[in-house]
Amino acid sequence: SKLKIDRILPQHGGIIEGGVEKYLDMLREVEPGQLLKELRTKPSPAQEEELFETGKAWLEYWLKHETDAVSLDELMNAAMEEGPSTVALLIDNISQKSDELGVGNPLTYSRVHRWDNIWSSKTTQVVDSVRRRFLTRQYGMRYGGDTDTQAVLQQGLQAFKTNVIAMFIDIRGFTNWSADRPPHEVMGMLDREFELMSRIITSRNGRVNKIMGDGMLAYFPEHAFSGFIDAAIDIQRAVGENRLLPVGVGGAFGEVIMGDLGQENRLDYTLIGAIVNYAARMCDRAAGGEIALTDGLFDILDEQSKTAIAASFSSQTIKIKLKPSDPEVGGVLFTPSGE
Repeated sequence: SKLKIDRILPQHGGIIEGGVEKYLDMLREVEPGQLLKELRTKPSPAQEEELFETGKAWLEYWLKHETDAVSLDELMNAAMEEGPSTVALLIDNISQKSDELGVGNPLTYSRVHRWDNIWSSKTTQVVDSVRRRFLTRQYGMRYGGDTDTQAVLQQGLQAFKTNVIAMFIDIRGFTNWSADRPPHEVMGMLDREFELMSRIITSRNGRVNKIMGDGMLAYFPEHAFSGFIDAAIDIQRAVGENRLLPVGVGGAFGEVIMGDLGQENRLDYTLIGAIVNYAARMCDRAAGGEIALTDGLFDILDEQSKTAIAASFSSQTIKIKLKPSDPEVGGVLFTPSGE
């Protein structure tokens, strides 16, 4: 016969007489050492109250009405009722306050437990899923402020349509340049080049979506359209001044679908749409130092942007096709003046 366990005396104190089986299940799932680690960072009652007040103030701001929650558990329940994006933002908001206080976030302790309560595996799976999706958006979109984050996550976890300027950048001559060089030199050049271009794009309120080999996909949301030309010009100037490998830049404007692609253990926040392909084809037409735009993108540029690029680049009209059977799409190719 099996030995029946009717009570447990953990090393950290307190006798467990109820819910023994749940406690044992928890110990089977929790990462080794996690309980002790969390005990060392457990907030005091006063600190937990401060975390609760911070979370409650944010949640009421987000919901646009008061909540009668009196504990962190009730705050989480209220957030779960509102939707997954609200859960992600609540967790992130309280995590920021926890970091300020130098304590752990009680909402994210371990995988299936939180101090005196044991959450169901279903609940923690939802929270883990939300956090992973939140992080793919955070790093895939490179958002710049709370307002922008909220605007994106209000869309929930579903894909949605929006207008953007897509930017493709490709390093010219990279294959030949890298053929006879050691790996550390090749990767060092890529790191320097991509870091420089990423800084310029984000400084102009653009967002780097992904890096693909020797190429980069970025985009500019509607409120940042005016930053596209400045970023493109700055990139070409900075690449030359820093003696990096030359790049071609392509751009297109239009509607895309933005959303999570993949499975829970491998999510990617990406852009899908014809204009992404048009931006890539425009980039193909741009040699090192050049910028190629579709007519649709050029037409929406403000006069200041058109004046800025005309001051340093000469222009000519071009035509592209995505496939041989597709109609031609017009564009403008900008070449540095004097070339």
